[in-house]
Amino acid sequence: MQVYEQITPAEQEREKEKEEQAMPRAAPSGGSRLTLLQAAVCALILLAALALRTFLPSLYSEVRAWYDGEMSRSIVITADDVPHS
Repeated sequence: MQVYEQITPAEQEREKEKEEQAMPRAAPSGGSRLTLLQAAVCALILLAALALRTFLPSLYSEVRAWYDGEMSRSIVITADDVPHS
């Protein structure tokens, strides 16, 4: 006859805590830092555009016209433009 030991809930909690402490914590990866940096840059650009639009509307319209002109000159490549092998 085999006898099995009963584990109390308190002992189960202690074992879980030991396992959690033994597991290494993942450090933030370089990719998440890059994403955070990109989000911060985008937020700054958005804030600058809103500030120009609010406080300097004439300058905003000039910048917007320049941007629209450059975008109309940009080349857009679609799937039809790429040769299929």
